[in-house]
Amino acid sequence: FYIGPRDVARLDKCSARGTVLALWQKRHLLLRADDGRLIGVDLASDETPPRYGTRIAVAGYPTTDLFRMNLTRSHVRVDERGTLAEDAPDLLNLSGLSFTMGRGPHFLSRDLGVLVRVRGIVRTLPFPEKGDFQLIADCDGVKLPIDFSANPTAADGIALGATVEATGRFVPDLSSWAPADVFPRVEGVTLVVCGADGIRVVARPPWWTPLRLLAVIALLLVVLLGFYVRTLFLKHLGRVKLGERTQLAVELHDS
Repeated sequence: FYIGPRDVARLDKCSARGTVLALWQKRHLLLRADDGRLIGVDLASDETPPRYGTRIAVAGYPTTDLFRMNLTRSHVRVDERGTLAEDAPDLLNLSGLSFTMGRGPHFLSRDLGVLVRVRGIVRTLPFPEKGDFQLIADCDGVKLPIDFSANPTAADGIALGATVEATGRFVPDLSSWAPADVFPRVEGVTLVVCGADGIRVVARPPWWTPLRLLAVIALLLVVLLGFYVRTLFLKHLGRVKLGERTQLAVELHDS
């Protein structure tokens, strides 16, 4: 049955059982409940996150972003570790999906939690030493964040400008509903990598990159500047020698 957002705000602590579809930033889960619903879960600060594919029971305080039910300050209990039986995802063209990243992201609920595979060129690299496990890929003109925080080694060896294929699930960055909101506010969309092999390098970055082009241009300018300075020096040296010879000739003539 339908529960409105105001009714959700009045609910007490709730529980659910299901399978972990995605995990990111160590405290956010996407859960497929036993009844097929998708539930967003924010773990309590002292809770250990479960692994991808694990069947869990979760209890937390309900909120909603109008796309789904969410449970915050949640505690989990692992029931069992399983393997998700899903077909291999097809390669998608992001420009044909139901969300856009132009003036503001638009997202349809049918895209939420779907296992997808996308291809793009790496535009920014993460900084794992600073706790940053997210890279940005240019996928069909869409700058798509790819989060691999649940699998820190998934992006090992990836260089800037490389073409990669990433397999994971779309997770929108949604604000919780407030009484003054008419529509949910979508801040962005992230692809959460599911497994340790969720990011695959398709092509290495081309050698002729803009940075290397600038380096070659700078080197050529330095060489040209060196030739110019050498020419000026030789001209000056010639004038000095000519002056010395002239002075010597004058002194010999006078004597």
